[in-house]
Amino acid sequence: MDSLGIDICLTAFSCSGSAPCSLWAHEYFNEMPRVVWVPGTNSTQFEAVGTDAGRDLVGWAAQRAKCETRDVRRIAVVTFSAGWGFVHRLLNSPARQHIDSIILLDGMHTNDLTAAKLFAADAANKRTWLCMAHSQIKPPFVSTSITNREVMRGAYATGVQGCELAPDYVTSAVLDKPVTLGNQYGRRTFDRDPLVEQDNVGDAWRLEYEGDNAAIHIYIAQFTQPKLWRWLGERWADPTRGNRVPTP
Repeated sequence: MDSLGIDICLTAFSCSGSAPCSLWAHEYFNEMPRVVWVPGTNSTQFEAVGTDAGRDLVGWAAQRAKCETRDVRRIAVVTFSAGWGFVHRLLNSPARQHIDSIILLDGMHTNDLTAAKLFAADAANKRTWLCMAHSQIKPPFVSTSITNREVMRGAYATGVQGCELAPDYVTSAVLDKPVTLGNQYGRRTFDRDPLVEQDNVGDAWRLEYEGDNAAIHIYIAQFTQPKLWRWLGERWADPTRGNRVPTP
């Protein structure tokens, strides 16, 4: 084990057991973090797990990562779709102070955004890192377009000035080849990356992807997600960066 400690990535989305998160962790991180799959298939289940984990996030994560609590260095949470329920409950608990980074993939369907906006404010001041990637889907409840924009208001409120550009591998429109994705709720062939807008304050980021059906939802999970794992890996390449878990 590295003397500086162990980093942990908690992944919360119903298909995360089959997503190659451990492969991305191995490929994009100088020191491979422990990847923990959070169980659940819908937001209600993820919220229940998040409520439990939020009581002692460091201990909860350490137990599942098979390490000692005292050895945990940094914690990231990666959620897709219904997995937003897990991070929502963590942010609304004392656990928020122990989270270094959040990757929010086309999720956050709630109007209760106060805690998320506080995390965004910390990210604006570069104490944490927040990256939200969302579609333009308009479900019969509050959409990720609306909630992700509202969360960014927490970053704007800090008064931090200056706008940066995301890494080229995130913003590049080039795909190796066209890809067709979808299901019964919509299909689409992508011949370019559909990123249409990026917004940031400090280390709080919002990436908007063009599309309003299942195809773009799947695209964000399969094609945007690995880029954001790479970005997180670059952030953690410097062991002095990030919101370190206090030593007990």
